[in-house]
Amino acid sequence: MRRAFDALVARVDGCGKTTLGPMFVGDWSAAPDSVQMRPGNGCGRDYRVKNVVLVEVTSCAFPDSVLDIVMTTILGRVPN
Repeated sequence: MRRAFDALVARVDGCGKTTLGPMFVGDWSAAPDSVQMRPGNGCGRDYRVKNVVLVEVTSCAFPDSVLDIVMTTILGRVPN
């Protein structure tokens, strides 16, 4: 799972550096177990790793707090 997550971070970084990257990636940040992207069109995409699970939550027209709630709910069901 770690290799898949690291590859995802590298892909986001590479895409963000292209001419059209801001449209797809926008502002993004990465931590050891998470990636957040905010392209600025009212949408967001979060990825998080827990145990052997990589979770993606995508949202448009909802505040970031909704992404956090959905992600927390999903990760709460993943065993440690």
